[in-house]
Amino acid sequence: RGLKANHAIALHHSPGQIAIGTLNDGMFIIDLKGRLKYRFTKSSGLGSNRARYLYEDREGNIWAVTSRGITKIEYNSMLNYYDDESAGLDGLVQAVVRYNGQIYAGTSEGVFILDKITGKFSKYPGMTSGCNWLMVFDNTMWAGTASGIVTINGGKIEKITGEDSYALVASSRFPGRIYATTRTGLTILEKRTGKGIEKWEAAKQYKSMHLKECRNIAEDRDGRLWYYGHGHIYYIEFPRDLESERLQQFDIGDNKNKNRVVPVYKLGGNIFAANGNKLLRFHKENESFSQFIHFDKLQIKD
Repeated sequence: RGLKANHAIALHHSPGQIAIGTLNDGMFIIDLKGRLKYRFTKSSGLGSNRARYLYEDREGNIWAVTSRGITKIEYNSMLNYYDDESAGLDGLVQAVVRYNGQIYAGTSEGVFILDKITGKFSKYPGMTSGCNWLMVFDNTMWAGTASGIVTINGGKIEKITGEDSYALVASSRFPGRIYATTRTGLTILEKRTGKGIEKWEAAKQYKSMHLKECRNIAEDRDGRLWYYGHGHIYYIEFPRDLESERLQQFDIGDNKNKNRVVPVYKLGGNIFAANGNKLLRFHKENESFSQFIHFDKLQIKD
């Protein structure tokens, strides 16, 4: 079935691209060689599939007059919005990464991949367990899932561990090492070579009540692993040989609410913790946290 065009315009803010509104098939963006770049339909947010008239404003937005009203498409914007209904996502979205030019989303229902033409997600084949974390490391996508740690490389799926996994961090201090929080504590993976084959293996299992099911970890420049649990912030330090560890605890005045989740992050080489309406920063010189920003006092001007 051939397309029936209603209106077409050259996009001045996106040189070399043409927008075409059709009778019943939505709106298409093509290049000067006729290659399809994007398609917008009712399922992706267009008012209806009948695009009667198109207009590009001075900011590069495309206005489409449809049989169900006018739709504004922020085509030249760096911001894209995907909701679960029109984008094809199922479950609670917990992680998003870009890998080999594609966008992947990890949800409580599995891993999804974005089709850049249709703007919709579809479930990645073979990745059906709930996904808690995604990261790209060693030219491979890593997923912390309800059935263990899984890698995807070149379309090949490989299971690394079998225990529920939550947060993953690739060590900068010790290349070839990955930290993963699990249902019972922490698993440390290392890349090892045997019979000429490189393989990721569990080098150490660290059992800990306050690391149990931890959803956020961060490594500082000294190789210390930071996390929050049971009302305190901790760092744990492992040497290269993993023979011992050193644990340090920090009180942030949160002992009454031990179920609170306090994310800990590395930003610009510094360790920060978001505790309610306060952002805390760690000071290495005196081994303590202090308030960096109180969001209630932050003045934001329109």
